[in-house]
Amino acid sequence: SANPVGRLLLHLYGQATPQNLAYSDKICSSLQIINFLQDIEIDLQKNRIYIPQDEMAEFGINEDLIAGKDTGGPWQGFMQFQIERVRAMLISGAPLGRVLKGRIGLEMRMIIAGGLRILEKIEREPESGLLRKVSSAIKRYDLLKKGSTVVAGVSGGPDSMVLLHVLQTLKAAWQIKIVAAHLNH
Repeated sequence: SANPVGRLLLHLYGQATPQNLAYSDKICSSLQIINFLQDIEIDLQKNRIYIPQDEMAEFGINEDLIAGKDTGGPWQGFMQFQIERVRAMLISGAPLGRVLKGRIGLEMRMIIAGGLRILEKIEREPESGLLRKVSSAIKRYDLLKKGSTVVAGVSGGPDSMVLLHVLQTLKAAWQIKIVAAHLNH
């Protein structure tokens, strides 16, 4: 869990009041859950599920539905429930960003904004959007073997930077090594 890290940092900064610790726990827990929501498919490939089984059952979600990449029907309601709950948790810890002064407060506000932004992205792309499409294409067209080295030609433009980010995100699941080669075009 991320909570001990947040607590440790508050102690290091001399800001470990009971209220600040509670705010920190809410922020850290929500960021951990956001990470789980982003990686549901990747975690399933590693035989891990970090979503509560009782909530999956309540929405009619099971491992086969996740493995089949069925993002219709109950999946959308399930994800919306998760997103709304974690957003409320993150926002309830947000006052910590204003309580902490100086750079640490600024960093905390940026972390909170980043978490909210990721939730917006998950909400817009309930099927993990581009990552799911890329991973599916890799499988469908047999583009990679696990353990491969991938050389990505990047120019620094948005398209190549997104490609590099996607490859980096899929790195663990595909057990690939990534080499970035700058191309000036």
